[in-house]
Amino acid sequence: MSALLAILLPLAAATVTAAAEPAPQQESASTGTSGFQSAGQVLRKCRDESTFSKSYCFAYIAAVADSARAYQAWLGTNGMCLPSRTSQGTLVDVFDAYLVANPSLTQSQAASVIVTALQERFPCRTAANQSSPSGQGESRQ
Repeated sequence: MSALLAILLPLAAATVTAAAEPAPQQESASTGTSGFQSAGQVLRKCRDESTFSKSYCFAYIAAVADSARAYQAWLGTNGMCLPSRTSQGTLVDVFDAYLVANPSLTQSQAASVIVTALQERFPCRTAANQSSPSGQGESRQ
C-alpha cells in the first residue's frame, strides 16, 4: 500500500495543486506538447465512439478524480466532495459540460481542468451551504 501511495501522491499533489486554475499546456519545440494530455485531447476521446477511446476517457477521468480525492484525504482538505454513488459517466459529463462552458481551456492540462470542473460541480458542504450538490444519484455508465 505504501508503494502505491508513493506513486499516486506526487501525481495527486500536482493535480490538486494545479486545480485552483487550470494550467495551460506548455509546448516543447520537438512535439508541440509537454507530454501531458490537453483537455481537448481527452474530450475528443470521450466523444469518440470507439471502445478504446471511451475506455481511455473513463479511465483517465476516474484516475484523476481518485488521485485528487486521495490527496485531499491525505492533506485533510475538502476541494471537492463527490456523492458516494457518482458514476464514471457523470464524471465525464461534468468534464464535457465544463469544457463546453469554458472552450478557452481546451489547450490546458486535462488533469487540472478535470479537477476544477469537479470542484465546481461538487463543492463540499459548509455551514453556510448545507444543500447537497445536484446530480446525486446520476448513474450513466
